[in-house]
Amino acid sequence: MEEYEAILNYLYESSRIPVWIFENEKIVFTDFSKETLRKEEELKTVFEYFLKNATEEPTIRIVAEVEMFAFFRFSDGDGRKLCFVSGPVFCFHPAQIIGKRSLISEYIYAKEQIKARLADTPIVDVRSYCRFVRAAAALLLHKLYETENLKNNCVGDLTSDSLIDSALARAIFDIREEELISLYNLDSEHRLVEAIRNGNLALVTDRVGEVKYSVDRLRAPFAQETKRQREYEVVALITIATRAAVSGGLDVDTAFSMSDLYLQRIDKHKTFRELEEIARHAIRSFCEKVAECKDKELGKYSPRIQKAIKYIRTHLHYPISLAEVASYTEISPKYLSSNFFKETGKKFSDFIRIERIREACLLLRTTKMSSIEIANSLSFSSQSYFIKVFLDVMGITPQKYRGNSSAEFEKRTRA
Repeated sequence: MEEYEAILNYLYESSRIPVWIFENEKIVFTDFSKETLRKEEELKTVFEYFLKNATEEPTIRIVAEVEMFAFFRFSDGDGRKLCFVSGPVFCFHPAQIIGKRSLISEYIYAKEQIKARLADTPIVDVRSYCRFVRAAAALLLHKLYETENLKNNCVGDLTSDSLIDSALARAIFDIREEELISLYNLDSEHRLVEAIRNGNLALVTDRVGEVKYSVDRLRAPFAQETKRQREYEVVALITIATRAAVSGGLDVDTAFSMSDLYLQRIDKHKTFRELEEIARHAIRSFCEKVAECKDKELGKYSPRIQKAIKYIRTHLHYPISLAEVASYTEISPKYLSSNFFKETGKKFSDFIRIERIREACLLLRTTKMSSIEIANSLSFSSQSYFIKVFLDVMGITPQKYRGNSSAEFEKRTRA
C-alpha cells in the first residue's frame, strides 16, 4: 500500500476528491484525520454498500441525484485484497437541496466538521469525475479504461432518492435517530413535489376534495413549534411548490408572481389557521396551474412526443441523446427526430437547449449558484457555451438576468 500512498495523496491534493482504501471493513488509507470523521462503526455502515458491491471493474454511482462515488477492488504489492472508494463529490451545488434531502456527506464527517467539509467538496461534471476514476484505476488496477465507457456504466436514478440503498438508508436512519437533524418529513415533501410537478391534485386532496397537506404533515415528529418557525416552514413550502411548478412546466414569471402573492399573505397572517389556509390554497393553486399548463401544451402532441418531452424535462441535469430518448419512447431515432420537429416546430437538440436554459433561469432566481456551477449542473460543455446559449435564447446574459426584475426582463425579451 505504501507504494501508492504518495500518488493517492497527490490525487486528493490536486482534485480535492476524497479517496478511501479499505481492507475488509477497516479504513487503511484516507486523507482525513480521525477528528474530522464519524466514529468507525458509523463509517462502516455508511460505506457498507460500496464494500459489498465492489468488483474489479470500476463502478460510479450517483446518490440522491447530487453526490457521486466510485469504487472497485484491487490487490496491492503484498497481495492484500483492498477496496478503493472515492467520493463524495457533487454533480452540482448542493445548496438547492440541503435541508430537503439527505446527503451521504452528512453521515461521513463529524457534526462540527460538516459545514467546512461540504464547502471543500468539489463540484465536477460526470465526465471529469470519470477521468479521475480512470486515473485511479490505471494506478491500482493497471488497466486503462475509456472515459466514455465509465460514464455509460454510471449507475444512477435521475429523479428520486431511491438510489440510497438499504445499507445507506440504515446508516442514515441509525444516525438520525440519535440526532433528529431534519425538521421535515421527506416522504411527505416528495409526494407534495410529485403532485405539483405533475399537476395531480388528487395526490394531495382527501375524499371530499380538500387539500390534506398542512405544515404539520411536513414536520418531523417532536419538532418544536413557534410562531416564527411556522412562518419559516410555510415560506419553505411556498419555495418548494414554486420550484416544483416551474419544473412541471409552469412559466417562471407566473410561478414567481404566485409565490410573491403568497409570501405577502404570510406577512399579514394573524393566526395559525390562516397560515395553514395559505399553505393549502398555494398547493391547490400551483397544482391547478401546472395541470392547465400541461393540458394546454402537451395535449396538442402525439403520445410518443409527449413522452419524449416529459423525459427531457426530468433529465435536464444529465446528458441527453436522441438515441436514448428514442429508446425510451420505443421508436427509431430518425422517426423521433422527424416527428419531434414536425409537431413542436423545434429541432430535438434546440428543444433540449431551450429547456435547459429555462431550468437555468430558475436556478439563477432561486439559488446563489455561479454561472459555471449552473453550466456544469445542466451538462453544458463549458461556461462560455452556456452563456452563449443563454444569450441566444433569452436575449440577455445570465448575470444581467439575475440582476434584473421580472418587469425589466420582460421588456428586454420583447424588444
